[in-house]
Amino acid sequence: MFKIQSKSSIRNSLYPDATTSRFPSAEAEKLEVKPPSLYNYITGLDDARRQLAHFALEKLETALRDTALGYTRTDALRKIAYAYRHFAQCRPELYKAFIVCPSFDDAGIGEAKQAVARTFYQVLEPYQLDHEMKIHFTRCFRSALHGFVSLESTGFFKNGVDAEKSFETLIETSLAPLVQRRGRGKK
Repeated sequence: MFKIQSKSSIRNSLYPDATTSRFPSAEAEKLEVKPPSLYNYITGLDDARRQLAHFALEKLETALRDTALGYTRTDALRKIAYAYRHFAQCRPELYKAFIVCPSFDDAGIGEAKQAVARTFYQVLEPYQLDHEMKIHFTRCFRSALHGFVSLESTGFFKNGVDAEKSFETLIETSLAPLVQRRGRGKK
């Protein structure tokens, strides 16, 4: 029988399905506990979703940061883009967890969101963008990535045109201003 050790063990066990309305009975069954026992660790569906979103953001940040290690500038951003897509493809329910989070006001979630953003900011450091421009670039790049992976996951790219080539085009189009900036002698 599975023994619940902590909130994190619930998170680790539930993340593939916890965004569904089946919670808590199906998830409790998966953990081999009675649904009321879950409430020793969570206060309800919103709390479970908040914890799950925090966990998902931590996993995304780790994936992006680890992928960028050893690379710089646009090479690192390309690696991050592919890691972002891979995360969304391989862990779709976990990816959805931070998209449908009921509240981003939670301090833990706020820090996890900032950790994801810091990964981008660190890679952008050599371009000497001011802080506001780093935020704008990061928002735009992440929005483009999210849009692509969201459309791809719902089957919008099954028209015979190579989705991989489309993704490469998205990346290169997004990175073009940084490449141009570097070409003009700006770092």
